[in-house]
Amino acid sequence: MLDRNKLYDKLYAKFGRRSKMTSFADRIIDHCENWSHNKDISAMDPKEIHDTLKEIIMQEESKHSKNGGFAFIPAFIWMFLLGQLVSFIIKWWLENRT
Repeated sequence: MLDRNKLYDKLYAKFGRRSKMTSFADRIIDHCENWSHNKDISAMDPKEIHDTLKEIIMQEESKHSKNGGFAFIPAFIWMFLLGQLVSFIIKWWLENRT
C-alpha cells in the first residue's frame, strides 16, 4: 500500500498549496492504479509506462478541468503545469508501488 502522505509532503515541498494538491494527487494515483490493474506491466519499461500513463491522464484531465478553475492562466501554461505535476506524481508512483 502506498503511503500517500509522503507524496503529499513532496508535492507541497515542490509545488506548494497542499489543499488542492491532495485531491488531485489522489485522482492521478487512482488513474495509475486502475490502469495497472488492467494491464500486465511487468514486461513494460518504466519509461513506456510513464509515457502511456501521462498521455492517458493528460487527455482525461484536460477534458474535465479547463484551466483548473484558474481563468487568469492561459490554457497552454495550464497544460504545461498540469504536465509537470502529472509527471511528478507518476514518477513517484512508479518508484513507490509494490
